[in-house]
Amino acid sequence: MKNLLLIFILSLPVFSFAQNKIVLKDSTEFMAVVDGLYQKTLVFEDDIKALGGEDRIGIELVYSIIGKTPNYRKKAILKKNPDVIFVDAEYTKQDVKKYAYGTQNIPSDGLTAGDHLFRAGNRYLTGLGVSIVGAAMTGYGISEEDDSISIAGGVTALAGFIIGVTGHIELQKAGKKMNSDAITLSGASQGIGLAINF
Repeated sequence: MKNLLLIFILSLPVFSFAQNKIVLKDSTEFMAVVDGLYQKTLVFEDDIKALGGEDRIGIELVYSIIGKTPNYRKKAILKKNPDVIFVDAEYTKQDVKKYAYGTQNIPSDGLTAGDHLFRAGNRYLTGLGVSIVGAAMTGYGISEEDDSISIAGGVTALAGFIIGVTGHIELQKAGKKMNSDAITLSGASQGIGLAINF
């Protein structure tokens, strides 16, 4: 019984990477399991709503296939359409950002303003929790008249404060990124123009 459970657990990653994100040249995107390539037709296991309920599409219409793709299938697809771009990676935050921003507009540190805000929130809460533990340790050390616990509590509370300050630094970084990506006013030949940065 244990062996069957172990085999089942070990086989889960194989099934979890079966889906690919297909991007067509007209910017249509959908998730699908590729069944195979037959002549010049890419066939999927299920009907795709984005294709009007069809389960196949001409390979010449495909722009990219994102996700794990076996090498034999890549070679067969590239023989029929050498322009298809393969992105062999699991879906990570960084991959999604590259896809959303385009390769030219990726933030230099790889983080968006939202990422900085998320980090700031985590650091504030972590700092608060560590400071509360430090204050409790200090209070306990004073009540027990144990200087070593009081000192350790004070150091812990200070560490929590420092963690909270790093959260504020992340907020400032988020603000800078939001300002650089925001809507700006710029001069135009007949008044003020509105420029939206994406």
